Amino acid sequence: MTRRLNCAPGSIWTGRLLVVLIAWGLSETGFAQKEKAAGPYEVVRGGQFALCRDLERNLNRFKDEPPQVCRRKFDPAMKDFRMPGWRKLSPDEARRAALAIVPSGFRKFHGPNAPVVKKLEQQVEESAAAGKLEAWEARFDLARSGERVNVVLVSRGKCHSENNYSDMDPVYGVLLSASFEIDERFDGLSGLDGDIFSYRGLPYIANWRNTPSAVGRGDPGPKQNHHGYLMVFDTFWLKPGHGASHDGGTAGRKGPICQIGYQRLGGTKQGGKQ
Repeated sequence: MTRRLNCAPGSIWTGRLLVVLIAWGLSETGFAQKEKAAGPYEVVRGGQFALCRDLERNLNRFKDEPPQVCRRKFDPAMKDFRMPGWRKLSPDEARRAALAIVPSGFRKFHGPNAPVVKKLEQQVEESAAAGKLEAWEARFDLARSGERVNVVLVSRGKCHSENNYSDMDPVYGVLLSASFEIDERFDGLSGLDGDIFSYRGLPYIANWRNTPSAVGRGDPGPKQNHHGYLMVFDTFWLKPGHGASHDGGTAGRKGPICQIGYQRLGGTKQGGKQ
């Protein structure tokens, strides 16, 4: 029996997972265009891609607001950008989804009884008991596999409630339609930090980092010249028999494609607590 979908994002999950970035295909180490950004955000890498240039322009339309460390906003005039049709889960559904998603990366590599898994499960239970846990769900083709899947965001607290520049993104994952269990084909897109948007009809994952990131082997990454960075990742799908680690296929993320710096170091921080 298919679960009812409910969802609309709000805040964040603070128990972050260590993430191994997968350099793949589109993750070239391009640099930003030469023209000066008209605001505190500027492309550091990915300037050869229209996605990154348009995202920079969009972010700078919110230049007088706090940095978008955990919630991304899109100007309605920037019609190439869309957010999924998130609908909110009930408190019990949010708890069950969070128990599946938040520890999923550690559960896969260390087993269900590992101390770190138990610790994260306890944090989920405490957040749920305190009424702080929220989750949202939407159905769309996250991995570009041609299949619409149940994607869930899990968050705790309020954006900017701790400090201005911490990375406080939600945690996302893909659950089976009829249960609160990770879809194993999409475990490479589960238990990671970020939120999701589409650009020209294709899904992308946005994730705030306090430091810039390398792309690929031997790449030292850009120097830290900003107070923080918005990373944008692509997704991929491997068909069975084409390098997939699962009989039904394998999904994951690749990149970052875009790195957009916020507020150069040495300048005055803009924004503040919401």
